[in-house]
Amino acid sequence: MSSVTLTRRRLLRGAAFSLAGMGAAALASCQPAVVKETVVVEKVVKETVVVEKAAEIVTLRHMLRAGDLGPRYDRAVVEFGNTHPDMKAKIEPVPGGDVEYVPKMMAMHAAGTIGDSCWTSIGSVNHYQYADMGVTAPLDELISEASFDSSVFYESSWESSKYQGKVYGLPECSHPGTAMLVYNKTLFEAEGVEEPDDTWTLDKLLEVSKYFTRDTKGEGRIDSWGFNPSTGRLIVMLIRCFSGYEYDMLNADGTKAMVNQPKTKEALTWVYDLYQKHKVTPTPESMEIGFNQLFMAGRVAMFQTGCWGGPGLSNAMKARREFPVEWWCAPLPKGPSGVLGSHAEVDCQCVTSLSKHKSAAFDFIGYLVDKEGAVLRGVPYGCAGSRKDQYDDPRLQGTLFTKDDKALFAIYDMLNASAGPYFYPANLQGQQAFQVYAQGLAPLWLGKAEPTDGFFDDVARQLQTVLDQPKAGA
Repeated sequence: MSSVTLTRRRLLRGAAFSLAGMGAAALASCQPAVVKETVVVEKVVKETVVVEKAAEIVTLRHMLRAGDLGPRYDRAVVEFGNTHPDMKAKIEPVPGGDVEYVPKMMAMHAAGTIGDSCWTSIGSVNHYQYADMGVTAPLDELISEASFDSSVFYESSWESSKYQGKVYGLPECSHPGTAMLVYNKTLFEAEGVEEPDDTWTLDKLLEVSKYFTRDTKGEGRIDSWGFNPSTGRLIVMLIRCFSGYEYDMLNADGTKAMVNQPKTKEALTWVYDLYQKHKVTPTPESMEIGFNQLFMAGRVAMFQTGCWGGPGLSNAMKARREFPVEWWCAPLPKGPSGVLGSHAEVDCQCVTSLSKHKSAAFDFIGYLVDKEGAVLRGVPYGCAGSRKDQYDDPRLQGTLFTKDDKALFAIYDMLNASAGPYFYPANLQGQQAFQVYAQGLAPLWLGKAEPTDGFFDDVARQLQTVLDQPKAGA
């Protein structure tokens, strides 16, 4: 007997048809009949099963220059995950320094593979480049929606984070350039020399530098120096000691080279004299060991630096487990202009324009710039954040770097609060402009050129050529 598979409806319809046929046959024959039929039915039962699929976790990607990692990033990842259970943050360092970081970020933006948020630097001008080219998004609406309090930041830092009137990043790290004078306190105390303070002038700095410049071995050559200035890109600090905030290497709007202007020439000649006339500054050829080693050996009495300089010495000494000197700092002397020569140089945390999760990305970078984020930056590096309230934390009032870190950070606070505006090329060709004038002036410090009008005019022409180029990325 064959097996037939039937649906219920077909089975009933077939059964009714068979019964009707059987009745007709019986009537026709007038014979009683018993009909037996065996039907094997394979019942098919269809059920709808609802499978609950776990919600997909969205990964928020934060990009930054490799080497800038620290505990504040670990903490931000954890805090973000706690407040966004359906998301997680991932830190993606981009290998290479400033020169490599910018083109790599631009390429990822063009390819649509850039992350949701990123670190930027005003000092290297990439903050403004990204804003101009649409790599980063303006944050004004997000700031308004979140009722984000900008009053906790230094005003100069907050303003520096803007481009064409819009906020393109939350200021994380602030420093006033190399507006700080670090000195060997051990050496000053041993010789009974008056220590630097905020009453010093450049004349006083030169006088004390001469005192500490010596031929200690009697070999007919200087082997200990009084002062090491900051040249390179940050020569602008010393120029501002003469020009104020009128100009430095550039005019205020970044369109004109000011290398051959009277106050710039006066400042650069003053630095030239430190090297070639007074010989109070070590030349590259005279430093047979690294600068930190020279300072710790008592062979450099003072040097111009940023907020990272002194703590960097402490970290170097801790690494070597040697503490040959105690250092301290004071503001760089104001000079003829009457200003500190500082500028508001800021690192920012930004949201990228291609992010599909801008609000969440804004929440993430918020953890990097809140008070805890600022403190966690200051603890390992000394160079703390952009907030005015960070120094209230006990961790920045201890003895991490000096015997009185509270007093140290009070100096940082004063310098950040009084920092002047940051001047950068209007065409955003920052890296090229900085390289041109740093290399152009180097022959002065090496003794291969003299500070003549012709020399300054030539460097000014080279710099102006860069400033006249099309805007970066155009």
